[in-house]
Amino acid sequence: MEREATLTAVMTARASSAPRAASDMSQSENTFAALRSHPDFADVLLLDGEGALLAKVTAEPGQRRGDLLTSVAPVVIEDGGTRRRIGTVEVRFDKARIASEIRGIVLMHILHGILVAGAVVTALFFVARTVTKPLKLLRGTLVHIEGGDYTRKVDPSALSSEHTEVREVARAVERFRETALAVEEIRKSDDRAAREERRRIRAALESTQDAALVLRETGQLVFQNRAARALLGGLLVEGRAPIDAITAPEDQEAVRRAIQDRASDELSTELLTAAGGGETLPVRLRINPIYDADSVYLGAVLMATDISEQVQSAARIRHLAEHDSLTGLKNRRLLEEEISRISADGAHGEVALLLLDLDRFKQINDTLGHPVGDALLIRVAEMIEDVAAGAGLAARLGGDEFALLLRGEDATLRGRVVAREIVGMLAEPVHVANRQLRTGASIGIARLTPEGLTVADAFRRAALALYEAKRQGRGCFFEFEETMEREVRRQSLIEGAMRGALKTNAIYPMFQRQVALSTGRIVGYEALARWTHPELGQISPAEFITVAEETRQIGDLTAHLMTAACRAAVAWRARGFAGRVAVNVSPRLFRHTLPEMIDDVLLAAGCPAEALEIEITEAVLLSDTQRNLSLVSALRDRGIFVALDDFGMGYSSLSYLQSFPVDRIKIDRAFVSKLGTAPEPSALVRAIVELGHALGMQVTGEGVETPEQLEALRAVGADSVQGFVHGTPLDLEQTLVDFDAAARYPALTAERT
Repeated sequence: MEREATLTAVMTARASSAPRAASDMSQSENTFAALRSHPDFADVLLLDGEGALLAKVTAEPGQRRGDLLTSVAPVVIEDGGTRRRIGTVEVRFDKARIASEIRGIVLMHILHGILVAGAVVTALFFVARTVTKPLKLLRGTLVHIEGGDYTRKVDPSALSSEHTEVREVARAVERFRETALAVEEIRKSDDRAAREERRRIRAALESTQDAALVLRETGQLVFQNRAARALLGGLLVEGRAPIDAITAPEDQEAVRRAIQDRASDELSTELLTAAGGGETLPVRLRINPIYDADSVYLGAVLMATDISEQVQSAARIRHLAEHDSLTGLKNRRLLEEEISRISADGAHGEVALLLLDLDRFKQINDTLGHPVGDALLIRVAEMIEDVAAGAGLAARLGGDEFALLLRGEDATLRGRVVAREIVGMLAEPVHVANRQLRTGASIGIARLTPEGLTVADAFRRAALALYEAKRQGRGCFFEFEETMEREVRRQSLIEGAMRGALKTNAIYPMFQRQVALSTGRIVGYEALARWTHPELGQISPAEFITVAEETRQIGDLTAHLMTAACRAAVAWRARGFAGRVAVNVSPRLFRHTLPEMIDDVLLAAGCPAEALEIEITEAVLLSDTQRNLSLVSALRDRGIFVALDDFGMGYSSLSYLQSFPVDRIKIDRAFVSKLGTAPEPSALVRAIVELGHALGMQVTGEGVETPEQLEALRAVGADSVQGFVHGTPLDLEQTLVDFDAAARYPALTAERT
């Protein structure tokens, strides 16, 4: 019993070191209470270094008290590598139970022996000799048992005694000894297993990278691992509860509720990482209840995982998803979400959306390179943000397109002011990458109201206004008007109907006479496209040709009209007329395949090349000069006549005419209409005629409507005219009437001079 008491005192002193250091007497009392299960336990005391009583636990009341066996052990802690004594544990065992049991057994058998000896005096000596010796042997074993040594077995002679009583007593003592020895081994094994389990759990918690906190059901800290000490050590040393380190009050309440309700939970929150209002750390908290083997609730374990990298990554991903990577402005996605939110909210009043497109950006990008182009986009983005000055949402939509969303009662008015300022700034040279870049901006403004507004509506209206600003000459801004949508819808209908119209020949040519001024005879016709739609009515060539150019149907339209015109020329030649039919060719068709396309048309119509005249505009002279010069030369080499249409209204110069030796110049109707009203137009037309003749070209006046204009052109020396003065355009059947009398119209040669 002394050895067991000593061992119990040492183990209790070790278990009390941590609670004693933390002044947690309740934990010490919980540890002491476990000793009550020992049958000989009397009481245990925890004394401080001065001998003052700190904690005490006694056996359950009502137990008999005998002599006490006391064992003392020091309470020691590690402090800076040295061991320091901070108290004393005294454990007391009650010897009454074992002593009384032994005395009862001995007394019973002694009395029995005395009675037997008294009854059989003669046999007393014999009994004394046969009983006393085994009892002495039993007494030796009982002394060892009383001393806590259960290893001394009962002597075999006592177990095999001839006397039943002695033998039964010996066997009872041996059974007691074996049972006590087994119980002690089990206790020792359980203690070792418990210590080993605690050691493994502590090692596992210490090795994890997460902060681990074990709390009582009251929220008090029981254990913290190394990561928790590094994270929250300052707070815990000052005595603050671990839950208080959670910055959000609602999250603190969620953790308290989970501990109180004994429930598992998980939440993302922030922890204060240092005392005195230090930095916060985003963490993910996992809360799990703890139960013992008897399902008694002991508290909860909190695992705190540092998620700062995930939070930062999420923020970076969110920023990339909502911002343009080059300029840092908001992107189209975020702008569209904002418009959708405004539409759903409906409480922002007037909204203005500005779409901005840089002028000449492609030229800058192609000539100076993408780095310079990117630098220009970054500078423009900075200028837009400076002008907006936080009053609106600035975004880059892609390429050289930007947007600005303004809100408020005066959004449209502020949009005009902002647009005017941006256009003015970009009209000046922009200093980028040690260069002075000349660009410009075209801006479309759409006034929007949240009711019924969709993202598609907003962008469509602003885009229509931007398109109109570009049509107005660029470098300006334009506001959306309802008529624009009507025009767009009409253009959309025209675009959709055009392919069917080409297949059904609903688009067809009418022919306007070209008459020589010297003879008054017809020398050719110009094919003019006409289209009457069953719903849209008469559609102007300027309208549907523009749509064809924008929708890339101009090639099909030109091939269709040219084929019909060439077939008409074949029909005319069958009547003896050798004049040409003129067909306009869009500048957008000037590419390497143009000669091959015309060859296919001539072949399909069975028309000779000299019967066809191609009319081009001055735009062909201004773009890709060398390539277009090669194409014009290829057409003329085939025998096709080439005319320069609308001469005088663009940027034509003598150098261009020298580079492009066309066969005919057609004076624009704007000059012809002013003939006879003032001397200046006549002088200008005369100069054009003389210039053309000097270069070996024929000169034709367009849009001649009156005899006075006809005579004025004759006076300045023009070669031919076309216009309403010689009648309205004719269909093919009507032109054939012109050739009914073959003698009246002798065959004319299409001479270039």
